Amino acid sequence: MRNTKGLSNTERILIFAPLILVMIIMSFLFKCGQSSRDELNSYMVPLEFKGIIIEKYRKKTNYNETMITYKDKDFIDEVDGSNWIGLFEYADIGDSIFKKNGDSLLTIKKKNELINKFNYFYGQGWGISKRKW
Repeated sequence: MRNTKGLSNTERILIFAPLILVMIIMSFLFKCGQSSRDELNSYMVPLEFKGIIIEKYRKKTNYNETMITYKDKDFIDEVDGSNWIGLFEYADIGDSIFKKNGDSLLTIKKKNELINKFNYFYGQGWGISKRKW
């Protein structure tokens, strides 16, 4: 017959040790994760680029991600258009694209001198890669 006064020490350890371990792991994960605003401040704000848009496309293999390829003097690079709301729809091939160091705004300048600025969308991620092709 089972002791009705409570659990033995071994039973308590077997029940509570995994729960405590899970709580420690979860608190570590939540404290160590980098937020989108942290990504913006550490990566996107100091980034500077400019060029002419040469291609727009959707990645078929990566959740239909919108990409804008631009050409600078020395290299060709691409920007994830989904990181700036409305950017992919607004930008056309031949438009100028640039972003200043220390700013989260991306600017598109049309051939007819129309200028539009786009704020970085915090919910997406890195947004740009620096690849030399």
